[in-house]
Amino acid sequence: MSMERRKANNMFAAFGRSFRLAKESFHVLKQDPELLLLTVASFVSVVVIGLLVGAIGLGSGLVEFGGKEEVAIHPLGFLILGVGYFVGYFFVIYFQVALVCAVQFRISGGDPNVWYGLIEANHRLGAIMSWTIIAATVGLVLRVLEGAARGRGGADFLRAMVFQILGAAWALLVFFVIPVIAAEGTGGFSAIRRSSRVVKQRWGEAIIGNSGMGLFTGLLIAVGAGVPLAIGAMSIQGSGAGNAMLGAALIAVGIVVGLLLMVLSASLNSTYRAVLYSYATSGEIKGFSKETLDNAFRSKDDR
Repeated sequence: MSMERRKANNMFAAFGRSFRLAKESFHVLKQDPELLLLTVASFVSVVVIGLLVGAIGLGSGLVEFGGKEEVAIHPLGFLILGVGYFVGYFFVIYFQVALVCAVQFRISGGDPNVWYGLIEANHRLGAIMSWTIIAATVGLVLRVLEGAARGRGGADFLRAMVFQILGAAWALLVFFVIPVIAAEGTGGFSAIRRSSRVVKQRWGEAIIGNSGMGLFTGLLIAVGAGVPLAIGAMSIQGSGAGNAMLGAALIAVGIVVGLLLMVLSASLNSTYRAVLYSYATSGEIKGFSKETLDNAFRSKDDR
C-alpha cells in the first residue's frame, strides 16, 4: 500500500472514529437537553451586545456611514467597539464553561441542570476573564494581520498563508482550554500550558476529530437549512403570489432550522471537547464505549 493511500485511510478512519464519538457525545446532551439553553444564551448575548454597541455608536455619532459604503469611526468609537468585542467574547466563553462544567458533572455520574452550570461558571469568573483577555487579543491580532496581508501579489498570499498557519497552530494549542478551566479552575497561561500538554500527549487525534465534527455538523446544516433556503429562493423568483408565499415560508423554515442546528453544533462541539479531555486525563468514562475512546486517542507509536 502506498504512503498516500495509507495516509488517506488513516484520515478516513480518524473521521469515522470522530463520528462515533460524536454520536456518544450527543447521548450526553440528550440526557440533559436543557443545557442547550446555555448555548442559546451565548448567541443571544452576542446579538444583544452587538445591537447595544451599534445603537450607542450610531446614536452618539461616534460611528457614521458616508457615501459609497464608507464608515467613519471617531477614536472614542473604537473604544466602544473594543469594549463590546471583549464583553461579547467574555459571555461566549462564560456560557461555554458553564456547559462544559455541566457535561463534566454528567460524565462523572451527576445530574446537572442549567443552574448548576451557571453556578460553576460563576466560581471561575477570574479564570474566564483572564482567558477572555488572552483569547480575544490573540484572535483580534491574528485577524488584523491576516486581513492586512491579503492582496493580489504572491508575497501577500504567502503572508496570509503564514498567518492562517499561525491561527491553526494557536487553535491546536488552546484546544482544551475551556475543559481545563471547567475542570481545574485555572485560566490564562496556566490553562494554555495544560491544554498544550494534553494535545502533545495525544497529538493529532483531537484536531482530526474536531474536523470530523465540523464536517458532520456542516453537512447537517447544509442539508437541513440549505435545502429549504435554496428552494425558497427559487420559489420567490417564480411568478405568482402562491410561489412568493411558499418561498418566504421555506426561507423562514430554513433560517429557523439553521439557527437550531447551529446551537446543536456549538453545544455538541463543547460536549465533544469535554468528553475528550475527561478521557485523556482520567482514562475512563462510564457510559461510553472504551473501544471508541481508545481509538480516538491513539498514541504516536500506534500510528
